[in-house]
Amino acid sequence: MWGENLELLGFLVVAGGCLKKGLGVLSLLGVSCKNLIQTGFGRGRLKG
Repeated sequence: MWGENLELLGFLVVAGGCLKKGLGVLSLLGVSCKNLIQTGFGRGRLKG
């Protein structure tokens, strides 16, 4: 019983860590994409 619970707990900890890493990467990508789009639009407006 305890062994199974510990395994599940370990799995949850690992899954949580992976999720946190994934979310961090996603937010970083989102921010960089936003910056790229904003600078792109800014340049387009300056040209026009």
